[in-house]
Amino acid sequence: MTYSRRAARAKHDPRDASGGGGGAPEATRVRLLGSFSVSVGLRTIEEGQWHLRKAASLVKLLALAPEHRLYREQVMELLWPDLAPKAAANNFHYALYHRGDQSAP
Repeated sequence: MTYSRRAARAKHDPRDASGGGGGAPEATRVRLLGSFSVSVGLRTIEEGQWHLRKAASLVKLLALAPEHRLYREQVMELLWPDLAPKAAANNFHYALYHRGDQSAP
């Protein structure tokens, strides 16, 4: 199962919709059947390469959600059901913004 985020990116960046301001946006593909992987253009992140399992889980949740959208409270309840709201929010932000492809300072 895959989906493309090209239309969503064009909605946020008018240059992508008009074709101006650089090349076309790279396609994003999420593979959920078989082994899990995410590809952006030619770069692929396989399931074992995720530095945070919760970041991978967040991508999986969004890929399966209607219109690929969830409220942050829904995500926090699904991924960290036993944590207090503030702790779950901290974990959510870390998983959302963590750059898994860079080594930590």
